[in-house]
Amino acid sequence: MYSLALLDPRTKIIMIAAISTAAMIINDIWLLIGLSFFLIALLALGGISLKEQVLHQQMKLALGMIVFLFLLQTLFGRMELGALLCARLLVVILSAQILLTGRSRDYLLGLIQLKVPYEIAYMVLIAMHFFPLLKEEALDVYYSIQFRGTELKKTSIPKKISVYRSLCLPILVGAMERVRDTSIAMESRAFRALPRRTYMRKLKLKARDFALIIIFPILAGGIIYLNHHLGTESLNIATALFQHIFL
Repeated sequence: MYSLALLDPRTKIIMIAAISTAAMIINDIWLLIGLSFFLIALLALGGISLKEQVLHQQMKLALGMIVFLFLLQTLFGRMELGALLCARLLVVILSAQILLTGRSRDYLLGLIQLKVPYEIAYMVLIAMHFFPLLKEEALDVYYSIQFRGTELKKTSIPKKISVYRSLCLPILVGAMERVRDTSIAMESRAFRALPRRTYMRKLKLKARDFALIIIFPILAGGIIYLNHHLGTESLNIATALFQHIFL
């Protein structure tokens, strides 16, 4: 199995699009679980350490959110919906790990060569850069409030709401300033001055890229087709098995 880092960015974009589309359409719990194990194997063979990813803070938050949503749906008596929702989220989160094997500039170039308008591709690149910066700013403001003697864990709920409200204002102001600086930089570099742009390099698809571009949409279509034939019977079986074991 080739390393995922060696694949063309367009190949990875199409792989993620095919997997995510299948996950959003199918409503069979066993197919979603099978798709999750397939992604785990794909990531492991592709050179991504699952142990390091699970220990990462963002992955911990994502997995915690999945567990929380499942418990929330279970409390409201919608166990089947909760299981489907959590399985879908797990597939999307696992497929997103494929993006970590490439650089943001390569994805920008890949989107452009996929005939995506340059403005949209550039906005995607800016968003990818903005999210980590906003997170750092939020942590800085949070720690500054902690240093002033406010312990959020021991404060009342109205006080917490007030503190989180005060967190939003500096983050919003910082984001607006970054947007202004980015727009000035874009104007100074003559953004959209000409209908076409030139690039220092051009991505080229290899044999393995062509193979995966063909295989993954076919695989996603096969899963969707199988889902229509299975219907909700396997979901009812999974629900009955869960209730028999845990309830």
